[in-house]
Amino acid sequence: MTSLPQELLERIVSFADRQTNANLLTVSRNFHVAVERVEFPRSIDVNCHNLDKLLELYHGHRLALLRKVTFEVSFPELKHSPEAPLACRETPEDLQAMDKDFTRQIKALFTALDTLQERASSSSSESQLRRLSLEIQMARQTDDGNKPCHHRRFTSWRLHLLDPDTTLPALPSVHSFRFQAKSHTHYSPFDHQIRPVDLCAILAIIAKLPNLEDLDLPYLYERPPPCHYDAICDHYDKPWPGPLRDARHDFARRILSSSPASPFAPSGLRTARLHFFEVQQHGPSFDQRCRRGGKLLLPDLVHPLPSDPLSAALRRFSQGLVELDLRATADETLFWPASTSLAEGEAAEEEGEGGVGGEGGAGGAGGEGGGGASGEGAEMPYWPRLKSMRVELNIARPDGSYWFTGRQSDDSSSSNERGYPVDSSSSSSSSSFSQHYPPIGPDAADEEWDRVWNREWAPRTGCGMSGMESVREYVFRIAPAAEHVERLLTAFARAVRRMPVLREAQVFSVLTNEECRDREDEDTDEWDSDILDVCDDEWHIFVWGVRYVVDDGGERSVEWRVGDDGWRPGREVLDGFGEGVRHVWLPTKYSMMRMMNGRLHGY
Repeated sequence: MTSLPQELLERIVSFADRQTNANLLTVSRNFHVAVERVEFPRSIDVNCHNLDKLLELYHGHRLALLRKVTFEVSFPELKHSPEAPLACRETPEDLQAMDKDFTRQIKALFTALDTLQERASSSSSESQLRRLSLEIQMARQTDDGNKPCHHRRFTSWRLHLLDPDTTLPALPSVHSFRFQAKSHTHYSPFDHQIRPVDLCAILAIIAKLPNLEDLDLPYLYERPPPCHYDAICDHYDKPWPGPLRDARHDFARRILSSSPASPFAPSGLRTARLHFFEVQQHGPSFDQRCRRGGKLLLPDLVHPLPSDPLSAALRRFSQGLVELDLRATADETLFWPASTSLAEGEAAEEEGEGGVGGEGGAGGAGGEGGGGASGEGAEMPYWPRLKSMRVELNIARPDGSYWFTGRQSDDSSSSNERGYPVDSSSSSSSSSFSQHYPPIGPDAADEEWDRVWNREWAPRTGCGMSGMESVREYVFRIAPAAEHVERLLTAFARAVRRMPVLREAQVFSVLTNEECRDREDEDTDEWDSDILDVCDDEWHIFVWGVRYVVDDGGERSVEWRVGDDGWRPGREVLDGFGEGVRHVWLPTKYSMMRMMNGRLHGY
């Protein structure tokens, strides 16, 4: 038996039961290897406290068996006692300590994986690490529950990696990377006890994975506005705009300032899922007015730039990909630079698309200049490898205005103002800093808010859940704001003509139509038979968007699902798709909820 080929031994082992294989372990060295190749785990879950387990288990021929490493980042439990009271707000020293702890854990993970790579490089070809998948999960920030204060349970300050260029080794064995912001899978409308990670920290990790092909970022910490009116819940739950604005601008600056010598992502990156905000199962359910009590509700995350830098950065990021799945708050520069026109794009096409951008991967310039602060370059964008693109846009634009409005032009729903400007963190001395950033250290108002909470809200379950009902009268944006939407769709049409191997591209938003509740008893025959039964308590949601398809024969078509209010795109939008394109107009289909994978129930 010991003289049999190793492949045959493994075949024998594959037919044996677990107990038989346990006995075969002691027959010979070759049988031992054969059993482990069949039975030994291909994946391992570790954290900074048991990384030694990874190194102890995987060595020699076992290195070739390892396929996936899942690493959980966690932080010490927050404790409160009369002797050592826990402050409501984090101090600069607390934030710095968190950054150091986060950096320490990521460095420990990378060092352990680098050790495995060194072992593999000094071993035989049968003991190599092969296409490793890496997943990093962020555990919840727990507390002992002795201090009923939500200031630390809803945090907007982001974790940073300290000196990643010098502290993290490269991991060429990793081909797939997933960064999971929540270690739990059940959707929660409140991100309490979640510590957001700076977007540039994620970019720094990606830059250390030179052979990365698949990138999965299912949640990048963009929380929706609070869905209640109660001031106490707004106080605790609101996402502070300052850290969000800084994270978006820093992320864009890192991508737009990159060069072939210092790329922002590996050149071999093929697929990317970037979901900046989570699925809202009942559609956008926040207050959709521009103002409340005379004050603007949404921040202008673009200020002081003329267009959204994150959108320009994502456009550049996408130009080396094969597949893109994006869910973001973005504007039309996601598809086309604000400084170029359709005529310029057509002129570039006549000169030859092959000479624009070449076959550069995701980390290169992608055929487009880096440009200035807003990322607008002189050259036409070009997507030489992109085959599939799925873009879901927030109903709100980055500047605080909306893609959609209400159906009645004579009421407040027609208002579509830009949001309030947000100062950067470098302006900490300005009077508006305290309005846009969480307090650092003790704050005089916090104790009063805590007293109100303990007196009025602590006996209830779920912060603000009862207030959600009252917001429904201000969920009304279901008709396109023509000026914004036409610019978006014109840019989308121009972009798809610069994607030579494209098979499918879609851009859409999910809307909530409260008017549907009043139609249920009027004429049930008008409802599609696929729509689930609904009740008065359900919110009705639908997709508003455009899908561009190229079939196997090269025939192009555009599917329009743009509501029933009579709006149709203008001539510039239709001409943007070029000649010979078939346009299909599809009816609105309603659903009662979204699934966790983003699909609408009943579609």
